[in-house]
Amino acid sequence: MKDYLEVEYNPNSKAFTNYPEKFAKYLFDLSGMKSGQTLLEIGAGRCEMAKAFQRLGVDVHVVDNSHQFMEYAKLSGLKHRQIEWRPGADFRPFGEKTFDFVYSKSLIEHVSEPLELISSFKKLLNTDGKLLTLTPDFEANWWNFYDDVTHIKPFTLRTLEAVYETCELHSFKVFKIRQLPSTWQSRFMRSLSILTAFITPTKLRTKNKWLRWSRELMIVGIAEN
Repeated sequence: MKDYLEVEYNPNSKAFTNYPEKFAKYLFDLSGMKSGQTLLEIGAGRCEMAKAFQRLGVDVHVVDNSHQFMEYAKLSGLKHRQIEWRPGADFRPFGEKTFDFVYSKSLIEHVSEPLELISSFKKLLNTDGKLLTLTPDFEANWWNFYDDVTHIKPFTLRTLEAVYETCELHSFKVFKIRQLPSTWQSRFMRSLSILTAFITPTKLRTKNKWLRWSRELMIVGIAEN
C-alpha cells in the first residue's frame, strides 16, 4: 500500500513553496507564540510548517506515522518520532516531556474519535500550554471533503468548540480563515475574496490559488490547558 504522503503530498503534484513560512509567522503572531517556546507538531508530514516554526526560534518536535515523513524529518534535523496515535493508547511520543504548544493541521478530521485525540493532546501540554488545531471547514468544503479517502469526521465551528468544551479546555477561540496571505491583514482583500467565493461555482475544480482558497476555508482553534 502506498504511503499517504506519496499520494496526497507528492512533490510532483504539490510543489514546495514559501507559503509555510508566511503561514507559520501568521499563526505565531495569532496564537501569542514566542521564540524559545516548545512546540509539538502531530501529523507533520513533509515538515514544512515545523521547519518554518523552527526558523522563528521555536523548539520544535515532530510526529507522524508515515514512512516518508521519516525522510523529511531526518533531513530537517528536527527531533522526531514515527508513531501512530491510537484510541485508548497512552500517547507520549517523547516520554514525559510536555510542550507550550501542541499543533496539528488537517489531522483531526482523519480520526474517528476526536474527543480522545484532543484529550490525549491536552496531556502533552504544559500547565499554561495551548492547543493550536486546524481543520477544513465542512460548510465550505462539503463538496470535496471526501475526495481524500482518509477523511472521516467533518468539522464546523461548533463541532470544534464542542470538542474543546467537552475536553475541558479553556479560553478557546474558534474561527475561520482563508489560506491567502493577502487576506490576513487587508479588509479590502478579504472582501474581494468573499465576493470571489460568492460568484465562483462551488464545484469548480481549479489550481488557481485565489479561486480555490477563496472558497475552501480553514477552521482555526486556539485553546488553553
